[in-house]
Amino acid sequence: MNRQFSQLSKSQGLIHVFAPCKTPQRNGFAERNNHTIPEKACCLLNASNLPKHYCTEAINTSTFLCNIITTASRHNLSPHVLWRGCPAQIKHLKKFGCWAISIIPNHHREWKLSPAAEEGIFLGYENNNTAYCILWSRDRKVIVTKHVTFHGLIFPSLDHSLQPLEPLLIL
Repeated sequence: MNRQFSQLSKSQGLIHVFAPCKTPQRNGFAERNNHTIPEKACCLLNASNLPKHYCTEAINTSTFLCNIITTASRHNLSPHVLWRGCPAQIKHLKKFGCWAISIIPNHHREWKLSPAAEEGIFLGYENNNTAYCILWSRDRKVIVTKHVTFHGLIFPSLDHSLQPLEPLLIL
């Protein structure tokens, strides 16, 4: 460990403790999270009926949720509160895998009468903000947007034998 890192650690109130090589079991917190996050991701995939190749999105969402959930082991504080000093906003949380309709901005439409919205499936949150990752049903492209309407009780299956949904035209 170099001197700069030592000084930075001390200035931030951190204590850097070395663990013996090849002993991950010595870090119980990290080991527990190595089980908790994938287990939550598995639950997200099963509840949404999404196929396993969306596990990356489920793990990202699981990690995001773990970072804003309080636990007794952290004195009923979340990692978000401990790191940023303020509680996380939860009003933007949505059900993973639910049906979503994203608005297509005017400058992204092919022409004036092109569909104004696209049906899709909610796949998670964009890092560090309140934008959402939506998988468009028609072309299977993932977009990041804040302009979405969610239908939290509908969980469309991504069975590849299904035909893509028709674009929704909002007048």
